[in-house]
Amino acid sequence: MLTQVLASQLRQATEADSELAPIDRVDAILAMYLDVMAKAPSFAKTFLIEVYAAGPVAVEQRRQSMEGFVDLILGVLDGVPLPGEDDDRRFMVQALVGAVGSAVTNMVGAGETERLPELHDGFIKMIRHLITP
Repeated sequence: MLTQVLASQLRQATEADSELAPIDRVDAILAMYLDVMAKAPSFAKTFLIEVYAAGPVAVEQRRQSMEGFVDLILGVLDGVPLPGEDDDRRFMVQALVGAVGSAVTNMVGAGETERLPELHDGFIKMIRHLITP
């Protein structure tokens, strides 16, 4: 499935760039995700919008994909102080991934898939504010 290929590419990019600072690794992951979605509008529409019409099994697969993305980001940010308690880390990253997913879904639904990379800078600024003491 294409979602597994995307997840694999994101993990490989994270491992290949392990010498980079965590924010730079998150930057690369986000850029790759937005680029892949922008270059594959049919996949983006199926994965982000049409999945809800495909039934509960497909929706659960999408949820699991999103949780995998959360785990990937948590791994990159391991050891990076985030606001709040340690228990809040997963929730904060889930909220971030949800925000990215929502913004991407809105653009895809509006037929503006080619503009997805424009979301990159705003999200990276937000992430920098979260992880900068």
